[in-house]
Amino acid sequence: MKKIIFWVIILVIATVPIFRAFWMLLDNIDWLNEPAGIFVSFAAGVMAAIWALVRINSKIP
Repeated sequence: MKKIIFWVIILVIATVPIFRAFWMLLDNIDWLNEPAGIFVSFAAGVMAAIWALVRINSKIP
């Protein structure tokens, strides 16, 4: 197995506890459990995803 594949697998596995901890942290914020908070966090996530995809697919760094 190439070293890069090994390290990518390690990176993917390492993101699981990071994601879980962040999720639990956000669960403790009462406002994020209300409809307005859910909408704002969803909208922020969509905007971040679109921005990242545009940057990944653009030829301009």
